[in-house]
Amino acid sequence: MARRDHRARAARSLESALAPAWGLCKPNQGEWHEGQRPSPRALCPRNAARGSRGGGRRPRQRGRRQDADAHQALDHYDLIDFWAAVDAGNLPAISFLKAPAYQDGHAGYSDPLDEQEFLVSTINRLERTRFWNDLAVVILYDDSDGWYDHVAGPIVNQSQDLAHDALSASGCGARTDAQHTLGGYQTRCGYGPRQPLLVVSRFAKPNFVDHTVTDQSSVLRFIEDNWETGRIGNFSFDTKAGSLLNLFSFTDDEGGANKLFLDPATGLQADSD
Repeated sequence: MARRDHRARAARSLESALAPAWGLCKPNQGEWHEGQRPSPRALCPRNAARGSRGGGRRPRQRGRRQDADAHQALDHYDLIDFWAAVDAGNLPAISFLKAPAYQDGHAGYSDPLDEQEFLVSTINRLERTRFWNDLAVVILYDDSDGWYDHVAGPIVNQSQDLAHDALSASGCGARTDAQHTLGGYQTRCGYGPRQPLLVVSRFAKPNFVDHTVTDQSSVLRFIEDNWETGRIGNFSFDTKAGSLLNLFSFTDDEGGANKLFLDPATGLQADSD
């Protein structure tokens, strides 16, 4: 692990996390913006119903808050608005990008080549911006999308809901205390199938595979620790999430790896032009 002074100084320069996931921010802790697929309207409405699927699927759904803090920027935008902000030199501190449905890699209506085109085009474009030296891109997935794994993930949170959340006839663990079944909330047995999590950044360790157990809320935990927001509370999974820090190197003699541009269609190395 790098010395804390180097790590803290470099980590605070990270300006954005890119992930098809969800986020939560407390007032006055920085700007959070979320970009999704282009639509006929410039600004995606915030009062859409929870749990929409398919093309309208979003990593986070929120109704319009009546008590929204004037200093808190927390909205859904189209990807065209995200890129307009980037081109204008206004990249938010934290951004969550969600691919359009046909490029999100979901079995049944997308495929890996369409997913590759979205990821490569997005990262290539970010590498060409002035923000790249202070940027970290995190690639992860909201669920297994029907793809299954031969290795079961560790059970870090139990559930006693036999009707909806059972791994066996006895459920998903019998420990009902608040630490084994967080907050006593049911139907949150986990972890589920393993999924990819990749970091693309000049601060990322090159050619490195980390064996730390992480989940989607590890991204949230990284943000909470980096911006010192504290945990979001109410027995959220970020309290148990593994750290992403082992994926990074913030020492003075590392970082600054060469940019790698790929062809969105073939995945092969391409020129930067």
